[in-house]
Amino acid sequence: MRALIRCTNARLTAVARRALGDDPERGDVQGWAALGGLAAVSTVVMVAKYQELLVQAMSKVADATLGGPPGV
Repeated sequence: MRALIRCTNARLTAVARRALGDDPERGDVQGWAALGGLAAVSTVVMVAKYQELLVQAMSKVADATLGGPPGV
């Protein structure tokens, strides 16, 4: 029973530390969010800029593997 109480106490302490921001393993969440946002924006920009080249490349791949683009 004491082991259960200690385990529960440790879990509650860990949850409280995370909620207060005192957890040393939390890391740099804002940095990772910014990196993910930058990756998404740059992907959209590249697809918009090189859309014609991407369509041509995918058409060549579809022709080579499937004998033609599906549904066209």
